[in-house]
Amino acid sequence: MFSELQNIVRPILRVASKMAQLVATLIFLVAPLQANAQGAPKPPEQLCIDGTAACNAAAVINPGVKKWHPGHFLKIQGQPADNDQNDYWNGALNTINSKMDNDPLIRGIHIGFAWGVLEPTQGQYDWSRMREILDLVGASGKYVLAQIQTKGFGSSPTGYEMPADLAGANLVTSNSGRVATLWRDGSGDTDDVMGRYITFMQAFAAEFDDHPALEIVMPAESAPSFGGSCDCSPSDYSVDKLATEYERLYAAMPAVWVQTNFASNLNSLGGTGGSNAIPRLMEASYQAGIMTGGPDAKSTIAYESFEGIANGPVPIARDYRGQMGSIYAVSQDVMGATRGDNDEDPPEVILHEQDHMTTHLSWISGLSGQKSWSSILQAINDNPSLHTACPTVYAGCQ
Repeated sequence: MFSELQNIVRPILRVASKMAQLVATLIFLVAPLQANAQGAPKPPEQLCIDGTAACNAAAVINPGVKKWHPGHFLKIQGQPADNDQNDYWNGALNTINSKMDNDPLIRGIHIGFAWGVLEPTQGQYDWSRMREILDLVGASGKYVLAQIQTKGFGSSPTGYEMPADLAGANLVTSNSGRVATLWRDGSGDTDDVMGRYITFMQAFAAEFDDHPALEIVMPAESAPSFGGSCDCSPSDYSVDKLATEYERLYAAMPAVWVQTNFASNLNSLGGTGGSNAIPRLMEASYQAGIMTGGPDAKSTIAYESFEGIANGPVPIARDYRGQMGSIYAVSQDVMGATRGDNDEDPPEVILHEQDHMTTHLSWISGLSGQKSWSSILQAINDNPSLHTACPTVYAGCQ
C-alpha cells in the first residue's frame, strides 16, 4: 500500500518541482538581456595592486555595487571534494595565516568549497567554515575567490561533490574521479540536479553576497572529464544538455549575486573536435554580465574563445579581452602558459596573461622551487616591467 502511494505521489511532486523551477527560470532569463545594457562589470582601465590610493581608486568598478580588486590570488593546494576536510581546512588556514598579512602583492586567496560540505543534505546548510575563511581573509584586508566544487579528482572520492540525498545515481565516475550530473534537468525520471545547484547558489548568495571579503564565486570547471582512459559518460549525457544547463545557471546568478561577481569556469565540455560548445558558453557569460575564466592559464578551447581565435563548428562571437573580467589559475605543476611551452618561468606566464588581459590571476600556494610563491614574488620584484604602479596581469594598465 505504501509503495503504491509513493508511486502516485512521486510523479506529482516531480511535476510540481519542475513547475517551480520553470517559473524561477523564466524570471531569471531576463537577466542576460538586461545585464550588459545596465553596465555589467568590466575590467577597469588600469589594474593596480600595489595598495596606493591612486591604484585603489582606479581599480573600483561600479562603486557601491560590485566588489572589484584585480591582481594576484593564491590558490589553496588540494581538492576540497577529495581530501580529509580537517586536513584541507588546516592547510587553507595555514596559508592564510602565513601569507596574507605580510605580502602586499597578494590580493586574496582562491579556495575550493565542496557543495556537499556546504549543503550536507537538501536545504540544510553549514556555512561555518565559509564564514571563518571570509572573516579571516577580510581581517587582512584581502579577498576571496570561492570555487564551489561538484567534481572530485581523487582515486577514492569522498562523496562531498554533492549533497548526500542527491548522490548515488547522480554522482558518476569520470576520468578524474567522480562528477555531479549537472546536465540533468528533472526531465524523464531524473532529478533536477542543476535546479538544486541553482537553489544552493541562491541560498549562498542570500547569506554572503554582502560580505566585503567575498569577491568572486564560480562553479567547478566545465569539463566533466569523460573519455580518455575512462570512456564512461552516462547514456543520458550530451554536450548540448550540459551547455544548456550552464546557460540556465548563468542566467539565474545576476539576480542573486548583486554585490559579488559570479564567473563561469570554462575549459571543455567533453565533446570531440574543436567545438565543445564552449564559445556558446563564453557568449552566454558575456550576455549575462558575469565574469569568465578557467582552471588553466594556458591554451584550451575556452582560453582561445576568450581571445576570439578558437576554431570549430560553434562560431566565435567576439574577442572578449577587455570586455569582461577574467580569472585564470596557473594550476599545473608545470608553468605552461604559451602554446607548446610547458616550462615557463613566472615572468613569462605574467607577460602572457597581460596579452590575454587576465584580471585575476591565481597561483598554487604550495609548490616549490621557482614555482613557489616566494620565487614568483621575487621574479616580479626583480623585473621593473612587471612591478610598476599598475603591475602584472592586465595589458591596459601599461
